[in-house]
Amino acid sequence: MKSHIVVMSALLFAPAARSQSLEVSYQQKHAAVQLHEMAHANVSAKGHDNVSHTFSCVPMKTVLATVQAPTGENLRGAGVSLVLLASARDNCHAAFTLAELDESIGDKPVFVCDKQDGESLSASDGPVRLVVPSDKRPARWVRMLTNLEIQPAQSSVSR
Repeated sequence: MKSHIVVMSALLFAPAARSQSLEVSYQQKHAAVQLHEMAHANVSAKGHDNVSHTFSCVPMKTVLATVQAPTGENLRGAGVSLVLLASARDNCHAAFTLAELDESIGDKPVFVCDKQDGESLSASDGPVRLVVPSDKRPARWVRMLTNLEIQPAQSSVSR
């Protein structure tokens, strides 16, 4: 059985601001997430320009919780082989295991961000992007994020 979490970014234009709407699904669970309504954390990390920036982000665990993706003691057996595939508008992809993201196993901090240094992300980076501050280089920082999909690892290999 294939499991999915799909995040699609949509621009909602207002005179002074734009916000992001994320459609999130995992198996039979669906949620329309308004990123700007979720609790944000400020995260400092060096980007592709090798300069430290402050990002306003929602922790990935919060995004995944909206669709009750397995975590903690519920993440075992076949669940530890689930992969989160992040895809961008420019056809860039990055993969994470749910186990590496889970606080009780790998505890890798990953964030869905909508601002950098207090400003909305540029058109070439946003409107939404992933930031992985603990990676030694930002190769998995998916800019122009269009969707997230949770699937069994063997499905990822065959793509």
